[in-house]
Amino acid sequence: MNRLLETIQVAIAEDHPVYRKGLKNLLTSEKHLNVLFDVSNGSELMEQLRYFQPQILLLDVRIPFIDGINATKIIREIYPDICVIINSSYSDEQTIQAAAASGARAFLSKKSEFTVIMDTIENVYDKGFSFDNGFTPDLITTCCEENKKITLGEANAKSLSLREIDVLRLICDGLSSNQIADVLYISNRTVENHRRSLFEKTKAKNMADLTVFAIKTGYYSIKG
Repeated sequence: MNRLLETIQVAIAEDHPVYRKGLKNLLTSEKHLNVLFDVSNGSELMEQLRYFQPQILLLDVRIPFIDGINATKIIREIYPDICVIINSSYSDEQTIQAAAASGARAFLSKKSEFTVIMDTIENVYDKGFSFDNGFTPDLITTCCEENKKITLGEANAKSLSLREIDVLRLICDGLSSNQIADVLYISNRTVENHRRSLFEKTKAKNMADLTVFAIKTGYYSIKG
C-alpha cells in the first residue's frame, strides 16, 4: 500500500484521560492517519458515530456506560464497515475470546509499543484482522461462524405492543424491573412478563442484542 496516497480514518474511545491524550497525540503524528474524534465513554461514542464513521476504532474494553464488548456488538450490527480494535489492560483468555466473539477485528494490550499499535491498525485496515495477542485464525473463524447464527427479530418489530415498547426503552436506559414498575405504575410481575415477551419476539439472547434491536428499529436512541 502506498501510505502517501491513503489516509486511515481512526477514532479513540478510552476513559483514561492521560492514556487517551497520549494515544491521540501519537496517532496524530502519523501523516497517513486522521483522528476523527476521541471520547471517554460509550454514550459519547454512540453519539459521535451518528455523524462520523471511522475505518478503525480503538475501543477500551472497560469504557463506562456501554462497555467495549457490548459496544462492539452494537457497532457490528449498525455500522458493519467500522473495524473495532479492542484495547485493554487485561490480556486473559476470557477477555480475548469475548472481544473476538463480539466482532472485534484485533486485540491490543495497553502495554503494547507504539510500533505494535501501528502494525495492528495497518493490518486491520489492509487485511480485515490482525492475528496477534491471542487473536488466532481459528478463534476468528469460530466466532464468525457463531456470529452468523445471530439474527434479531426485526420482522417482529411491528408486533410489539405500546407497553412493550415503553418497557423496551426503559430497559435500554438501564432501569431495573422494580424501577420500570415504579415509572409505569405497573407491577413487577407485569414488567417481567413484558421483558420475557420482548426477548421472545426479538430473539435477543442478552441485553446487547436487545439494545441493537431497539436502535435498529428506531425504538431507542442512545443519549449523548
